[in-house]
Amino acid sequence: QVAAKAGWKQTQAEPCLFSNPRYPGALLSVHMDDILFAADSKDVDRICKELDRDLTIKWEGRLTDQWTKHLGVQLRRLPDCVQVRVPVKYIHDTLAEWNMEHCKPAETPMVAVTPRSVDAEPTVDEALHKRYRRTVGRLMWLLGFRPDLSFAVKELARAAASPKAFHLTQLKRCLRYLQGAKDWMLTLRCDHSLPEDVIAVQADASWTVPKSTSGCAIQVQNVLLESWPRTQQVSAQSSAEAEVIAINEAGKAGIFIKHLLEEVDGKKYKVCLSSDATAAIGFVRRRGVGKMRHLELKQLWAQQETNAGNLEISKISSEDNLADLFTKPLKLPAFNKLVTTIG
Repeated sequence: QVAAKAGWKQTQAEPCLFSNPRYPGALLSVHMDDILFAADSKDVDRICKELDRDLTIKWEGRLTDQWTKHLGVQLRRLPDCVQVRVPVKYIHDTLAEWNMEHCKPAETPMVAVTPRSVDAEPTVDEALHKRYRRTVGRLMWLLGFRPDLSFAVKELARAAASPKAFHLTQLKRCLRYLQGAKDWMLTLRCDHSLPEDVIAVQADASWTVPKSTSGCAIQVQNVLLESWPRTQQVSAQSSAEAEVIAINEAGKAGIFIKHLLEEVDGKKYKVCLSSDATAAIGFVRRRGVGKMRHLELKQLWAQQETNAGNLEISKISSEDNLADLFTKPLKLPAFNKLVTTIG
C-alpha cells in the first residue's frame, strides 16, 4: 500500500517487484520488511522521501564500493560492475559442521565417477542423516549467488531422503571445494557492445538413465539473470530427446524473463536460445514429432514458439555453452573457463 501510494506498480510476472512510470527504468524489490531499489542517481533522494511519508524506513544508504549487507548477502558497486558474495563466515560455519575448517581444498565441487548402484548400501545413521540434510540446505541457499555449485548441490539434494556413504563422500568433496573458494563472488558486468534487447538463453542436457539433467543460463548484455540445473521429470529415450526437453525448459524461462522485462521496461525484447545439440535444433526447427513418436505433445512447445517467431534458436559450441556447467561434473580446464565466463 505504501509503494502504491508513492506511484509504484506491482508487476504481474513477479509480485515482489515494482516499477514506477514516473521514474523510467527504476525498480523496487520488496522482501518482507527489506527494500532494495535501483534508480537514476538524481531520483534516489526523492524516492526515499516519498516512501518515508507513510512508513518510517531505516535506509542503509546507496550501494558503493564498500560491501553492504542485504538479505544475508553482501553487495558492492564498482565503476564497471556490481558484485555479490556470501559472507565468508557463513561458509566457515558450514565447514565447521563437519570439522573441515582446515581441510585441503579441492579444485572442483564434484568429479565424474564410474556409475554404480548405491541402493544396496545402508543409509547413514540418523545423526549423520540430519547433519547431511542441514548442510545440503545451507548449500542450496548459496545457489543464487554461486552458480559454480549448482550441479553438485542439485545431485546432493536428490539423495537427501536417504543418503549413503557414497553421498557423504560427495558432500565432503563439495565442502573441500568451498574451502578453496570461500571468498569467491558473482560479478555482474554489462557488455554494452551486445544488443540490449536480446535475452540470450543457453541450454544443455546430459542424457543419463533413469533421469537426465537440463541446464540453463540466461543473460542480457552478459549479465547473468538466471541459471539452474534440473532433473528432468521424464525418462528420455535418447540424447536428442533430453536436449529437446532442456530446450523447452530453458525457452520457457527465457519467455518469462522477456515478459517481465517488457512489463517493467516498456520495450520489446527477443529471446535467442543457443544449444550445442544439432539433432535437437533440427527437431525444434521442424514441425511434428518426426521419429520421436513417443514424445509428449507438450514437448512441441519450442517448435511452436520458434515457428511463431517468439523464439530464435541457434548452434553454439560445447566449449562455449555456459549451460554445460549445470549438467555434469566438468574437468578443471572446462570448469574454470565457464565459471570465469559466467562471472
